[in-house]
Amino acid sequence: RTLGDKKILSFCLSPGYIDTNITKGWPGGKPPSEGTVSIRHCLFEAGPESSGWFYGSDAKRSPLHVLRNPGEEEFNGVYPWEEK
Repeated sequence: RTLGDKKILSFCLSPGYIDTNITKGWPGGKPPSEGTVSIRHCLFEAGPESSGWFYGSDAKRSPLHVLRNPGEEEFNGVYPWEEK
């Protein structure tokens, strides 16, 4: 099925490891306010050219095949098996 001119954007994102009741007792969680960074980016800043991309908790494009930690270089969209 095609979406045609519906102008629908799709993103995948990670809010990161957030300190909630589910993670209570486990160290390292970020406050819930920091868990909205990637969500806000996709809602208010990302455009059609980035539809289909995966965003890490720091709202930077991230690969799906390996972990990219917040603060590390943004994924350039080229997978190792595609390089010439």
